[in-house]
Amino acid sequence: MKFTTTLARLIPKTKTLGYTLEIDINDLTLVDKINKICQRDKPISVEIKVKRKKRSLDANAYYWQLLHQIAQKMRSTDEEIHDMMLRRYGTFEYIAVTHEVIEPIKRTVKIVEEIQAKLINGKPGVILKLIRGSHTYNTKEFSILIDGLISECKALGIETMTPDELAQLKASYVSEYD
Repeated sequence: MKFTTTLARLIPKTKTLGYTLEIDINDLTLVDKINKICQRDKPISVEIKVKRKKRSLDANAYYWQLLHQIAQKMRSTDEEIHDMMLRRYGTFEYIAVTHEVIEPIKRTVKIVEEIQAKLINGKPGVILKLIRGSHTYNTKEFSILIDGLISECKALGIETMTPDELAQLKASYVSEYD
């Protein structure tokens, strides 16, 4: 269950802190759901974070529009070009792992590249390059990805936005990860 609220007040207690959240009582279904969860006499999981604007659909739509044009020109698929852009301009991390964890990692990360074999604590392993999916990118990371995509478009003679239009589009892109 997700809902938006504001922190109403902090209630100091002995060795713990209590918080009061304001919930719109006109939404009776939400109130009922919260009451049912809290009456089970079991611990509940709560995540509190600042509400952020989601990625601009315009920026995301523009990204996929340009990807599609490249895919047509290169006789490829949108997904193959997307993976190519992530490999060239995406955000990544390197990790060293033993062989038994490679497959579970490949099921959860967008792109996994095996870089180099390595012994890890005496066991055979490998250094992996993990490339995150663009849906996890913050504004800066997504901006780098779009800039790379635009440079690829220009090299292929595909028309793109003017620098001013692009700056305005990027300004509208705010990720929940910023």
